[in-house]
Amino acid sequence: MAKENGKSNVLKIILILLIVILVPIIIFSVIYFNNIEVKNTTNEVLKEFPGIIGEHFSKYPTKDESEDKKIYLAKYYISLDEKIAADKMYIIKKDDEILFNDIVKYMNEISPSKTENIIKLVRNIELRKDLLFSIYDEIENGKEESFRDEIKRIEDMDNYLATKKIEDEIINDNEESEKYAEILSFIDDEKVVELFYHMNIEIKNKIINKIPLEKRKTIELIIEEKQLKENELINMAKSYENKDSLKLFDEIGNDNLYSMDKLSIIYNNLSVKKAAEILFYSKDEQFVEQLFGEIRKVERYDEKDGQSKTINIRKYINFLNQYERGIDELVKIYEKMDVKDVANIVSKMMINDKSISLFQIDENYQHEISDATIILDIIKKMKKSTTSSILDNLDSRKAAEISRRLAIP
Repeated sequence: MAKENGKSNVLKIILILLIVILVPIIIFSVIYFNNIEVKNTTNEVLKEFPGIIGEHFSKYPTKDESEDKKIYLAKYYISLDEKIAADKMYIIKKDDEILFNDIVKYMNEISPSKTENIIKLVRNIELRKDLLFSIYDEIENGKEESFRDEIKRIEDMDNYLATKKIEDEIINDNEESEKYAEILSFIDDEKVVELFYHMNIEIKNKIINKIPLEKRKTIELIIEEKQLKENELINMAKSYENKDSLKLFDEIGNDNLYSMDKLSIIYNNLSVKKAAEILFYSKDEQFVEQLFGEIRKVERYDEKDGQSKTINIRKYINFLNQYERGIDELVKIYEKMDVKDVANIVSKMMINDKSISLFQIDENYQHEISDATIILDIIKKMKKSTTSSILDNLDSRKAAEISRRLAIP
């Protein structure tokens, strides 16, 4: 315990000695470097010290020597052209304002009027320099603000419009590719992918090759994955062409299994006929309109002059609805007729299996139907008991033919 107290007392004594010694040194150092009189007097005293200390401080000029040099400089600047003198004085003021003020004092003693002119020129230089930096900062801030605005504009813009804007600007000025590479580097990856996905391949490559490597790799990977998924949907659409439309309606007649953007790819790669036959079963007009909207978004990138595929799909759906209403009306009429008379009509219509064109969808396809198809569509909607009675009144060959065709989905 005594030892610990002894150590504590020693530490206190050392601390007090350090404070007593260091505090005066620090205070004197501050005064030395801020008071020229103290500095000069101290240097004169230290010059007399023997050895390294005296040798070091003997190199410092005396007060008189310093003043002589200032007077020499004052005379020199007064002798110069005012503009040249101002340039040199500006450099001194920027580095050591105290020295500048001392030289000005001596210059005033030599030629007050010329000194005044030189001082005015020095101030003009300062203002010009300040203005230059101010203008530079203003320009840089303006560029930065404009850059941020452009990023926000692209982020908020519709993907199609943003893609076309970028394409048009780079076509008109190839150097714009560097600007957009920088802009897109600050935009969300998913947004950039959507812009690049439908962009002209040459323009896309000009931009993407200037985007930082890490971001470029990420974007290219997402684009590749997106393309693979789209190819799967396109192949799926091709396989749907020969499947039953009613069964397909359960699968793609809503957004239970696929999102709208995926459905738009599927329907965009179906024939007009198949797409209309599937959507014909839909009673959800809001779903159909939303789907058509998504299809039109994809179509915009194709730059075709023709009308949207959705118009032809809508026309065909309307035709199918009219045809369906016509069949329903005939069913009501035939249900009220004598079974033998209906059987006679069925027999005659089944003989005519020659197709006639009822509706032109586009230049590639027209809807064709025959008397046999019409009467079969009517029989399908009749009551089972009525259908049975009709078949009983037909010869066995025709009854078998109708039964076979009714069984085919």
